[in-house]
Formats: sequence, structure tokens, C-alpha cells
Amino acid sequence: MRHKIPNRRNFGPFLLYGSELVRYHGGKYADIPDTVTEIGAKAFSGCKQLLSVTIPESVTAIGDLAFENCTGLTSVTLPHSVTRLGSYPFYGCAGLRSVTIRDIRFDEAALRELQEKWDYYPWEVINILVMSLPVFSFRLSFAEQKYPVAWTAFCLCPEDAENTAYVWAHFGEMMHFLIDHSEAATLQTALGSGVFDERLRTGIDHFIEYAIEKQALEMQLMLTNYKREKIGFTDPAEQLKL
Repeated sequence: MRHKIPNRRNFGPFLLYGSELVRYHGGKYADIPDTVTEIGAKAFSGCKQLLSVTIPESVTAIGDLAFENCTGLTSVTLPHSVTRLGSYPFYGCAGLRSVTIRDIRFDEAALRELQEKWDYYPWEVINILVMSLPVFSFRLSFAEQKYPVAWTAFCLCPEDAENTAYVWAHFGEMMHFLIDHSEAATLQTALGSGVFDERLRTGIDHFIEYAIEKQALEMQLMLTNYKREKIGFTDPAEQLKL
């Protein structure tokens, strides 16, 4: 005789165990009920017909490989409530064209740039921006994993407090990253935002010297022009470094 598992029930196409969604048996559009607090491991795995999923603010955790190989999924929005991701929850979601996290929308152009320049896929962007620990052991360092995504998120949404706090906490290393990779457009956005004026007032000389050391002429010019316009030169001879 089979025993009924307590708290395990069907809610339309959703199989729930308490407040955890353990399996989806529906079609193209999944509107997760707001009684769900966790999307379990592999809950949507292999649902290739899935085109859209609505994740309510009640959800705080998404389990390992939760949406694995949902190749028809073209966009995903994670609500502010999500604070914990398992390993590779969107692995294999090759059709993703738009990712929104904390109201930061990575559209297709931003995702394509990250993929072409840094070999990131949309599901990796989700993991990097939400998680605080490195998840890609085959990459050289956590800095190389997170810095491109964090800078891109800053360019798209500089008012996002959580992402900007990350940039602030790693500001020196992240500026070095931009100079090392000659990311002129991103540096211009950072300098023009005004967010980092206080830090740059005391650190600009170091970054100019670093750009000179790395022979990054465009970055050196940008930083020197910023100093001229925002801070000023105490010694006119400094300008000869141009």
C-alpha cells in the first residue's frame, strides 16, 4: 500500500511540497502561485516547451538546475525577494534574450556583448550577479568572473544600491580591471556618473600611474582629463605626462 506524502499536493500544473515547488507539469506559460517560497532543484528541468515564467515576490530561493535546459525560455525576471540560488539554476537556457535582476535589465545587446567578450551565457550572468561566491571553477579567478558583469550592471543601472556597493567595495581592483582590458566606454560611464568622485579625488594619481605602467594611452588620457576637469593640477608639470 502506498502512503501519501504529507503536504505534497498538486496546485494546477504545479506539484508542491509545503511551500516548495518540486515539479512543473504544465505548458508554455508558468505563473507560479504566491504561496511558493522556494523553487526546488530541477523543478522545471527539461521543460523545453516553457516560453514564460512569472516568479512572485514570495520566492526567496531557487534550487540547483531549477530551469535546466528550458531552451524555449526567452526572458526571465528575478524578483528582489530572491536571495539564494543553487548551482546553475538556468543552465542550458540557450534561448534567453533578456535577464532582469533587481530591476537591472540585461537586454539582448548587453548579453551578447558579455557573451562575445567574456564568454558568459545569460544563465551565468544570473548566477554571478545574485551569488556572492564563485561558481565557475574553470575560470581563473572570481574577479574575472564578476567584474565584467558588475560593471555592465553599473552602466545599465547605477542607482542599484547592491551592485554599486559591490563596485565600491572592490573599487581599486575594478578600476585596474578596466585599465587592464582597455574598457574605455565603461570607464567613461564610471567617471561621468559622479558616484566615485570622492574616491577618485584621493586615488586618481594612482590610476593614472597604473595606466602609464600598462601603456594604456586612451585610459591614461581619460583619467588625466577627468583630473583636469574635476580636481585640477597642483603641479602644471603633471600635465606633461600626456
